[in-house]
Amino acid sequence: MSIPAEQISSYGPAGEARLHHADPPAAPAVEVLCRIAGPQGPPKLAFTIDEFVDASGVGRTNVYKAMKEGRLRAVKAGSRTLIPIEDAIAFMTALPPARPHATAA
Repeated sequence: MSIPAEQISSYGPAGEARLHHADPPAAPAVEVLCRIAGPQGPPKLAFTIDEFVDASGVGRTNVYKAMKEGRLRAVKAGSRTLIPIEDAIAFMTALPPARPHATAA
């Protein structure tokens, strides 16, 4: 899954990509992960581990655990470990929904 250029409608004041939402369930994950894109260029095709941690809010330890378990695919480019955007989106959308906390009666 790649992000076609026609899905990008503009760049926001903080440099985040604003996307047309062709697929509503995945759209929030796409928006979150595309915030790293600068106002001068297209959305990233892959994230470093640190960029993915910053963009997704998933902790570094959980990212490495997910990679080891095969739930998050990463690739190598020389010595750099990269997470392709398609895999980042698939990982985020596959996460289970949060359960509401029980309130004391």
